[in-house]
Amino acid sequence: ICCCMKGPEKKQDKPTHESFGQRIVRVYYAPFITKLPVKIGILVFFGIIFGVGIWGAVQIRQDFEESSLFLKDSFQYEYFQVDSRFNSNRPVTGSLYVKKVEYHELAVQDAILDLVSALADNEYIDTIGVNWLEDLRAFGNSTTGDDFYTTLQEFLAVPKYKALYESWLVIDWTGGLTVSQIPVTFVKMPTSDLQVSAMESTRAVVDRFDLDATILSYGVFVWGQFAVIID
Repeated sequence: ICCCMKGPEKKQDKPTHESFGQRIVRVYYAPFITKLPVKIGILVFFGIIFGVGIWGAVQIRQDFEESSLFLKDSFQYEYFQVDSRFNSNRPVTGSLYVKKVEYHELAVQDAILDLVSALADNEYIDTIGVNWLEDLRAFGNSTTGDDFYTTLQEFLAVPKYKALYESWLVIDWTGGLTVSQIPVTFVKMPTSDLQVSAMESTRAVVDRFDLDATILSYGVFVWGQFAVIID
């Protein structure tokens, strides 16, 4: 745009040693670029580019394919293309992860169950999966204090509960529970705007509770990238 602005003319002496490039600029390029039709053409050209950029941003806010995050000759791109074609109505699944907290305390257990209940009431959550803590409380008479880990070991020794929860409960070498997992399913969201809203809304629910917890899934990871792109 600066090339369209013409300053006051000053008489300059012809350079003693003028290169070929300098002569081209002085004789051809400079007179051409300062013509009024050329100035208008440059402004129109950059105006079109600006308009296309705005249009592209609007399209991203409306819908953004997960496959667009990968190269077209990559395995991931082919996977999401096929997945979108045959599983377009499949809901996004994830999990509520609670990290190392004082699981043996009644207040912490109540907070986890209250968090699960709050997520179930969220407009973006379709269903909550099986809950290990609810089943543990129904299984044992005492699930707090020193009895918690004893009851947990007995609970996981039952084949039914072992098959369900052994891979969802991370127990360290000391026998302490370090991470627990409760599955969740999101409602179907066809646009990236709704997906980002779902991510932000469910995270806000989790943040209301004094727990080291988060909701994770591959879908939520992709939605986080959508949020950066939209912003």
